[in-house]
Amino acid sequence: MIEELRLHIGAHKTATTHLQDSLAAQSGKILAGGLVYLSRGFVRKSGLVQGIIENHLRLPGGGQGFRSLDDIIVLPEGHPRRIVISEEDILGMSIDLLDGLYPRAAARLRPWAAVMGGVRPHIFLSIRNYADILPSAYSQALRDGTLPHAMASYRTLWLGRKPSWLELIKTVQAVFGDARLTVWSMDFYRHSAATVRTAVTGLDLPGELDAAPEGTRRLTAAAVRRIEALGPLPGRAARLQAVSDIVAAETGSEPFDPLPPGEKAFHSERYARDIELIKRMPLEFLG
Repeated sequence: MIEELRLHIGAHKTATTHLQDSLAAQSGKILAGGLVYLSRGFVRKSGLVQGIIENHLRLPGGGQGFRSLDDIIVLPEGHPRRIVISEEDILGMSIDLLDGLYPRAAARLRPWAAVMGGVRPHIFLSIRNYADILPSAYSQALRDGTLPHAMASYRTLWLGRKPSWLELIKTVQAVFGDARLTVWSMDFYRHSAATVRTAVTGLDLPGELDAAPEGTRRLTAAAVRRIEALGPLPGRAARLQAVSDIVAAETGSEPFDPLPPGEKAFHSERYARDIELIKRMPLEFLG
């Protein structure tokens, strides 16, 4: 029986891939410490996220679905029954972040809450300044082969609708009830990655902060312009290849930075105010 679940749900563009890679590099030490780390590669190859969503769709119709994590995640005999998972796609995709900090987060999280059984999960969430994450999410959506709207439309959306980490946190708390919740900022992770790894695993996992993985870095402005100009292509694979070729060719120039100073200040000030409110919420805020 699974005894503990430590679940990092993202968000995208908050050094999540870096954290996952560093946990994978120390998976042996994590196992020796009494936990099993289900790596990003395993989670995605196994279809775990989609499987839990589809399982939830079956549950109301006669109880045909699995009702606990023990039915879904089968650990080898002799392995610890304590699990660590870090997967930002639990909340959605990078385009869902771009659409306003995961407006469908509740629907994505409920399937996980439904299979907790008697386990009280520890949920982890990483956040980032609105002014930084908006262009980074757009850049990542292009990398992923998505066809987003024009950047100007997202700038308008974020100025008007004002997507909020506070609202996302409230959604997480509403879905998971009395689950423990730990939140940190990307700025905190940049200088205290080891502290975050310790929080996520409960183990002392020292180590230096390596450079960000190449595939997660913000695109150059020239690359964005060329990707936006791509015409119709015969399928997703062709688009991904065309995007990859452009990204490889357009290096070393100025990064994609579409927000004027006034908008950056607006989002940064709102983020700072929201951080102060988050600190007062019933959760653990690392910084």
